[in-house]
Amino acid sequence: MAAINKLFKLKTKVAPKPVEDETEDAREQIRITYYQSGYGASKKANGNPTTFGVALNNLYNSFEELCRKQLNEQRRLKQPYIEE
Repeated sequence: MAAINKLFKLKTKVAPKPVEDETEDAREQIRITYYQSGYGASKKANGNPTTFGVALNNLYNSFEELCRKQLNEQRRLKQPYIEE
């Protein structure tokens, strides 16, 4: 009976996720990640140009997505405030 009770234990309180800061360190970490991702893709390709091209295309698309997000954020921040 004790084994059955252990199956239905309540979960402990989950710790909140840490908030990612948009600091210079975070941006530098992204650059390192892109470099490491590209390097890893080239190592996995092992001279296969098709695989290497797909990996670089995925890397470039993720970079473009980040640029789009940042551009949208800049546009949102440039909008004037309406004061009442």
